[in-house]
Parts: sequence; structure tokens; C-alpha cells
Amino acid sequence: MYVVGKCAILESMIRVRSGTKIDKPQVYRSGEETLNSQIKYPVKKMKMTTDIPSQILTPDTVESRLGTLQFFDGFPDDATIEKVYDNLDFQHGVQAYLTALPGAVLYALREGLRSAGVNDNQTMGITETMMDSKSLVAMPNCDSIYCFMWLDLKE
Repeated sequence: MYVVGKCAILESMIRVRSGTKIDKPQVYRSGEETLNSQIKYPVKKMKMTTDIPSQILTPDTVESRLGTLQFFDGFPDDATIEKVYDNLDFQHGVQAYLTALPGAVLYALREGLRSAGVNDNQTMGITETMMDSKSLVAMPNCDSIYCFMWLDLKE
């Protein structure tokens, strides 16, 4: 187990204040490369330390629908971060589309009613025949006659 970064600096500051001699930091490598070659300070293993089960550790490579994701000591590499953020941006775009779709359908319905002469709050449009697959209504019922009217509550 190693302490990296701020914790190691804090530990060094405590040693300086207490007058304890500071050991020269050592660089430890785990695997082929280190995490940005940061200096890591060894921490003594306690008597009651519980080992982390291998089932919950992040593997070095994970195959996903995004491709191969690479990790080093549980941290993603730059390419993996880029893939995950690209996917997150895509998912935000999909969510924006799905959120805006009902409003766009209602706007198109209103414009269609206006172009057919159905004025807001004044006229009601009634279909003359049953709907079929050629109608421009989303998922019409083919054995019903439809009645359309746009209510503008501002007026």
C-alpha cells in the first residue's frame, strides 16, 4: 500500500514540525509504467490489514461496447477517459433528443392543424374517414374517427 500526492506531503510536513528526519522519497513501479511517475511513499502494513478481494478490483483491461478500456492501478488511461467522455456526450445528445421529441411532435401537430384550416380555440377538425398507414398521425388507430382541436390557454 502506498500514499501518493497530498497525503505524502502532509506526512512530510508533520515530520518537519516534529523534528523527525525525513527519508528520501522512493519511486515504486507497479507494472510496466507508473501513474505519471509520481513519487510514492511506502506505508507500513498494519497487523489487522484486510486484503482486498480480487473480485472487486478493477482489472487492467475491460472489454465493453465502447471497445477495450485500459486501467492502471484502477485508474483509466487517457484513451479510456476520452472514450468514456465521448460516450457520455453521445448519451446526453440522445437524452436531449428524446426529451425534445414530444414538444416537436406537438408543434408539428399544431402547424398541421393550422395549415388544414383548424384555427386555435375556434375550429375543430374531424376526420372524414378512418385512419390508415398513409396518415401523418403518429400511431393512429385504424378503426376510430379522430377529432382535433388546439387550445391556446393564453387567449
